[in-house]
Amino acid sequence: MPYEIRDDVEEHLREVAVDVVVRTLAGPGEVAEPDRRHYRALFRALIERGQRAGVFASRVSGDVVADFYLGSVRSLGLWCRPATEDVSVFIGHHYASRLLEGLRTGAA
Repeated sequence: MPYEIRDDVEEHLREVAVDVVVRTLAGPGEVAEPDRRHYRALFRALIERGQRAGVFASRVSGDVVADFYLGSVRSLGLWCRPATEDVSVFIGHHYASRLLEGLRTGAA
């Protein structure tokens, strides 16, 4: 399934990364299996596009990065129950920032 990927691939990935955290923290079952497959495919496509464009380093495959991030977020939803959506958004931005820092071409 093709995904429309914006030219600002880093910002697009940030938005998707935050969204999946917020939806996951909204409650168990908030992200259904078809949504998880969609997120994984979109993450992979965004990462690979960024790698081809030189925005992201290509030292790790998009598959591995997508699986690692989404697995971490899924387990976050098992123990973290923020009191407000604002807290979920803050956590989402924190997770997304760490993801993007690891993907940047200058990262170790």
